[in-house]
Amino acid sequence: MKRIIELSYRVSILVMTMLVAVGVTACASVKKEPVDIKAPEIRLTDVLSSKKNEFPVKSGNYSLNVPDGKETHGVVACGMSPLDEKQKKMDVLDIPDYNGTEEFLYQFSCDTEPSKLTVHEWDASLLGETEAEAEATMSYEDAFILQLKHGKVYEIVAEWNEEKAETNGFYGEASYVVVTE
Repeated sequence: MKRIIELSYRVSILVMTMLVAVGVTACASVKKEPVDIKAPEIRLTDVLSSKKNEFPVKSGNYSLNVPDGKETHGVVACGMSPLDEKQKKMDVLDIPDYNGTEEFLYQFSCDTEPSKLTVHEWDASLLGETEAEAEATMSYEDAFILQLKHGKVYEIVAEWNEEKAETNGFYGEASYVVVTE
């Protein structure tokens, strides 16, 4: 009797091992490649400059989704606060002086145009005070010509609507920070 139980136990272990091996092989053959999801880089261009130099800006915070048939792949990336002290060490947008002008027009561009932009503005002296309220907030839905000033911190929040996900390849929002000189 003891031999029968021992033999039965060994057969059970062998069968379970084979089932696990088949299951792992089956799962491995169905596995999809991961979807690479990153926020697009934006560019700001001084509309009054004859040089048309572009100032590239990469996203710090974003939440994007990519439809893939019946599934949607998403990613959330958390970067620095717009007023984080480390923003001082990032590239600064050097705005030229145009005869005492206080506001300067910059063209926003992106390979995948967003549906909407929201721009939050703080004085650059507030860097390090991450809880400070924005001094101003502007929204843009059609023409993306931003009004920027010297000595400011701007958080540009770009939104891509879900309705345009098939055309754009994704939907969600991304935040970009620009510090001006």
